[in-house]
Amino acid sequence: MENLALGLAKTTVEGTITLVRSAMEEEDKLQESVQRDLLVISDELEMMHSFLNDVNKGHVTDNVARTQVRQVRDLALHVEDCIESALYLDKKTHYWWRKVIRPCYTPAAPPAKDLEATVAHIEQLKARVEAMGQRNLHYKRIGNDENEEVKNHDVRKKVNDDQLKKVISVLGTGSDLEMVAIEKAYHDSETCKSFKYRAWVKLVHPFNPIEFIRSVLAQFYKNLKKQFCQPVITANGETLCAKQEETLDFLDVLMATDNELIVNFKCQMKLKYLVVLEDVSTMVDWEAVRGYLPDKKNGSRIVVHTRLFEVARSCVGNGYQVSELEKNPPVHLLYKEATNSRWQQDQEEAERRHRNEQIRGILLQKCGGLPKVICVVAESWERVRNIKIRDNLVSKLEANAPHSTRRLGAMFTWLDSYFRNCPDSLKPCIFYLSIFPLNHTIRRRRLVRRWIAEGYFRNNKERTAEENGDMSFSKLVNLSMIQAPGTEVNYDGMPLCQVNGFLREYIISRLTEENLVFALEDHCRMDTQHTGRHLAIDNSWDRDRNVFESIDLSLLRSLTVFGKWESFIISNKMKLLRVLDLEDVSSGVRNRDVEQMVKQLPRLKFLSLRRCKEVTRVPDSLGHLKQLQTLDTRETSVTELPKSPS
Repeated sequence: MENLALGLAKTTVEGTITLVRSAMEEEDKLQESVQRDLLVISDELEMMHSFLNDVNKGHVTDNVARTQVRQVRDLALHVEDCIESALYLDKKTHYWWRKVIRPCYTPAAPPAKDLEATVAHIEQLKARVEAMGQRNLHYKRIGNDENEEVKNHDVRKKVNDDQLKKVISVLGTGSDLEMVAIEKAYHDSETCKSFKYRAWVKLVHPFNPIEFIRSVLAQFYKNLKKQFCQPVITANGETLCAKQEETLDFLDVLMATDNELIVNFKCQMKLKYLVVLEDVSTMVDWEAVRGYLPDKKNGSRIVVHTRLFEVARSCVGNGYQVSELEKNPPVHLLYKEATNSRWQQDQEEAERRHRNEQIRGILLQKCGGLPKVICVVAESWERVRNIKIRDNLVSKLEANAPHSTRRLGAMFTWLDSYFRNCPDSLKPCIFYLSIFPLNHTIRRRRLVRRWIAEGYFRNNKERTAEENGDMSFSKLVNLSMIQAPGTEVNYDGMPLCQVNGFLREYIISRLTEENLVFALEDHCRMDTQHTGRHLAIDNSWDRDRNVFESIDLSLLRSLTVFGKWESFIISNKMKLLRVLDLEDVSSGVRNRDVEQMVKQLPRLKFLSLRRCKEVTRVPDSLGHLKQLQTLDTRETSVTELPKSPS
C-alpha cells in the first residue's frame, strides 16, 4: 500500500507543479515578491518529484520514509489550495491574480481573503517547502529492495502419467481463474513428486529463445533443491547428465554464455519435465517454443495457456480435448474449496448450515470475484467463519499472520505487486473508489465527472478531460478494480459499476495513517483525529451533531452522503470543498439546504442533487459558483435553472 500512497503523492506533485508554472506564465503581472516565492516553490517541487520518482524504483521501507512521502503530498495539496484561493480575489482590484491561472480556471465571486493574506500564505508555504528541501539527506532512507515478482495463481488439475509427452491446453480470457487452475496443479504435491524438473514461463512477444532457456534452467535448478545437472561427454561422444550435489549459484545461469546454456538445456530436456507456458499469444510463438521442448517419451508435460482458439487447437495433438474453464465459477469455487476443508462438519447442523450460507454470501461480496482470494478465504475458514458485513476481511486474514499459509502469503505478495505496478495516474482514482460502500452500484459518468472536479484529469492536446477519465475508467476495469454490478460481464461502455470488494477493503485497511478518506459509520465517537480530504457519511451513521462538529473540515475536498440528510452537515468550515454528492441521499434535502450549500461552499465544482425529490428550485446565487462544472438535478422537482450573472 505504501506504493499506492507514493503514486498518489507523485501525481499530486505533478499537478501542483503544473498549476504553479501556469501562475508564472505572465511574470510581468505578478508582484515581485510573489513571483520570487512561486519560483522557489516550483523548483523545490521539481526536486520533490524527482525524489518520488527515485522512491518509486524501490520500497518505502520505514516510518521515516512513509512520513516524508505523506508530507510531500500534503504540502503539494496546500500549495494547490493556496494558488486556487487567488481565484477569489476581487478581479477589479487585483487583476494580476486573474492572469496567473490558466484559462480553464474562471475567477469566481468576491474573495473571502484579501490579497495580503494570500501573499502571506504563499510566503509561509515557501518557508515550508524550503524546510523540506533541507531534509533531502533523509530521503535516502528510502530502500532499494528489488521488486518481488508476483507468484502466479493456483487451482488443482490432474496430469496423466503415461510415457508420451502430452500438451494440455487451457483456453481462456486471461482472467485469474485460468491461472488459479494451472498453478494449483503446478504446486500440487503429486505433481511435485512426479516432475522434479518444473518451470513456469510467461512468454514475451517476440519470442526470445536464449531468455526462454535461461528462465527454464534457473527454475529447474531451483525446483531440484540444489541438485545441479552438468553435461558429461561419454567415450562414444554422447552427452549425458550427471547429478551433482553442491550449492547452486543462480548467477552461473544468468552469466553463462549462449553456447553453455544450449548444451546444458539439451541435457535437461532428456529428463522428465513439466513446463507451463503462460499467455501464448501467437501461432508463431507457439511454433518457435515447441521446438525447444522435445518429446523423449518419458511422460513430460507442457501446459499451454492461451486466449486464441487457433493456438489451443493446434498445440493439442492426438485428439486431446481443449479445456475451457467455466465462465462464472466463483460461487462453485468457494463452495468446493471450503467443502474440502471444514464446511462438511458444519453441514451436519441445520442452524449452522443456514449461518454458513449467510457468511458465504458476505464473503463472496468481499472476495471481489477473485479466485485466488476465494481459495485463500476457503482455506482460512476458521478465521472468517464469524465475519459480519461491517468487518474488514483483509484485517481478519492479517490478524492471524503467525498461522498464515503459503497461499495467504502469496496473495499478499501479489497485492503488493498489483498496486506497485499500477500506473501512477490511476492511483488517485483507486484511492477515491474507497469512498463508496461495499457492493454499491455507481454510475460511470458520475465517477468520471467527480474525478475531473478533483483535478485528476484535465484537457490536453490529445484528448478532453472526459476522454482521459473514460480511458482511466477502462483501465481500472481491465485491472479488475472496477467490475460490472451483479452477474453482468459486458464491460463495453459500462454505464454502471461496482468497486471490487476485496481490493476496496485492502485499501481501507491501509488508509488510516494517510488522512485522505474517512467515513462516519454506526455510532462514531467524538475524535479530534477525524480529518482528511474526503468524507463519506454512511447510511448507518446515527447523525450525531456533536461528533460531526468535532471533525476538522478545513481541508475537506469532497463530501458524499448516503441515507438521511441533516441540515447541520453543511458547514462554513468547508471552504475548500469541490465535490458535494447527494445522489444517494434518501430524504431530507430541501430548498433552504441548497441555498446554504451555494452560500457556504464557493468553490464547488461538482454538485449532485439527483433524486432529491423535495428540492423544487435552486437559488439565483447558483450562478456565482464560477468554478461549477457539473450540476445534476435529474429526478428532482427542479424545472428551471437560474441565469448566470453578467
